[in-house]
Amino acid sequence: MWVLREHKKIHDLKLKEERRALAFSILGNKCRMCMSGEDLIFHHKDRNSKICNISKMWTWSIERFMKEVNKCEVVCVSCHKELHAPLHGTHSRYVNRRCRCGLCISAHREYETKQRIRRSNLIGRSGDLYSSCNSSNLLTGSML
Repeated sequence: MWVLREHKKIHDLKLKEERRALAFSILGNKCRMCMSGEDLIFHHKDRNSKICNISKMWTWSIERFMKEVNKCEVVCVSCHKELHAPLHGTHSRYVNRRCRCGLCISAHREYETKQRIRRSNLIGRSGDLYSSCNSSNLLTGSML
């Protein structure tokens, strides 16, 4: 039993290496953005057409594997992070990526202003967080 499991592990690793090499040879062995050959990964061009991550498809039939590979492009890890990073001029980029460009600073200020207004509307005159809510609003889930 142990021998069969070990043999399967070896077979799966070999298959993974072969499929990965095949996919890179078809799509190219360089990042499409910076032309680097280091730390390459697969990136789906269209997220909506994605069936599965390539990294989980090594044992699928070659036809299904190749169909999914053709939906991808090769990028390096750092370019992949940029592809999925929030755009400049967003509160998210200001907070998560610590971007301090003019667009991100102004988006952050706008977000904070909206939050202050929202909080002041919820607090109401008595200072109680839920004073502006009546019992019917609480039952329906609406607060404003």
